Amino acid sequence: MKMSPIFLLLTAVPTLVAFGCGGDRRDPSTKAPAASVRPPVSVATVAVARDSASLVQVPARIRSRQQAVISGRISALVVSTPFREGDAVRAGETLVRLDDAPQRAAVAAAETQLSTAESESRRISRLVLKGAGTAREADEAALRLEEARSALAAARDLLASTSLRAPFDGRIVSRSVNPGDLAHPGVALLELQGGSALELVATLESSAIRSLRLGQKLRVRVDGVELPVDATIHSVAPAADETTHRVDILCNLARSAGLKPGLFARVELPVGPGSEPGPLGVPDNAVLRRGGLTGVFVVTDGRAWLRWIALGREGGERVEVRAGLAEGERVVANPSGLVDGVAVVERLK
Repeated sequence: MKMSPIFLLLTAVPTLVAFGCGGDRRDPSTKAPAASVRPPVSVATVAVARDSASLVQVPARIRSRQQAVISGRISALVVSTPFREGDAVRAGETLVRLDDAPQRAAVAAAETQLSTAESESRRISRLVLKGAGTAREADEAALRLEEARSALAAARDLLASTSLRAPFDGRIVSRSVNPGDLAHPGVALLELQGGSALELVATLESSAIRSLRLGQKLRVRVDGVELPVDATIHSVAPAADETTHRVDILCNLARSAGLKPGLFARVELPVGPGSEPGPLGVPDNAVLRRGGLTGVFVVTDGRAWLRWIALGREGGERVEVRAGLAEGERVVANPSGLVDGVAVVERLK
């Protein structure tokens, strides 16, 4: 059956109306991001600024006040090395034993020469008493006797050098030889550090030592040690290094758990007027800590964005910012409860 055009038009109109109305509807299960539908949050913000340059941190290292590099005086095979790195040793204990066969033979030969010289000296002395010897012969015999004694002492000293002993109580921190290796004169075989007395070594620009004096107290932060450590300056190098033009200062360290030779440290030094500006800093209450990460909310174009940063020196009401922020940026104070990208209204502090 054929339908008229008027009937078809009337039938299509409700369908088009229904389609047009349904196209503007959103799925009720679809929600806009929280940051876009929340009303702006009022927050207090502070500017990232450089702290006062009254203190500056200088890299330093910790070492034992007693240290020795053990090396041999002769070329010889290494026979034994009874201690390993990390072992504690007592003063006088043998650290490295070298092959001493040639030295023992030299001592035996020197002892024979001395015995011969002593017999000859006694014989000449008897002849002189009988008038059968001359004073010159006696002097020559005495000279040969002294030479033999000196030769024996030198041979025994060389024999003793084949046993390298600890000069003080300490701990082996490095060992570069094993049994069977060939030791050479002056070449380091192992390094020994002694006792629990530690000191800090810092290398400074010559201009930085003007405000320092012997006995001055300084604060030191050591990697791996939670609390600052007190240090006292006990020595300032009398001359600068010819290459770097820098000066070493040495500080005694107070006892603190976790201190070990070789650790990296940063010592806080006072600086005078005209010095470089201090490091960037923010209030401690602006820092958000999550696990091992630290971050702040930076306000840009009316929104607060979470940014992870690297901190330096902490303690007190402000913390040092080593990376992640630029001077003049504004961060949220007390950012608890904020989400990344939320709209905010600033209250300047």
